[in-house]
Amino acid sequence: MASVLQSLIKWAGLLGIAYFAFRSIEALAGKVTFADIGIDFLAKIKVSVGLAWTFGTGGVFYGLRQNALKKRAIARFEKRNTQLEKLVDPNRTSSGLTLTGETHPDDE
Repeated sequence: MASVLQSLIKWAGLLGIAYFAFRSIEALAGKVTFADIGIDFLAKIKVSVGLAWTFGTGGVFYGLRQNALKKRAIARFEKRNTQLEKLVDPNRTSSGLTLTGETHPDDE
């Protein structure tokens, strides 16, 4: 019963959004507005330029996400590596790197 209610709420919400989007477009039909100017601007952009911007920004966000994932993985394994290194050599000193493997801020 709960899953039926969840589905009903989800679809009713989507239907409501579609209805109000239709009503807003209907209210602007035949009128020159800022929306018309924006659509005209978007229509003049070439597909190749749009694809270049899409892939370029997508690549930047992908790189940032991969960097964050790498730092999280390094931080997860850092404690275990430190323990194992201390077992091999108890007099071992720290390299001074941060938990995420970056150079210590005082060393820069």
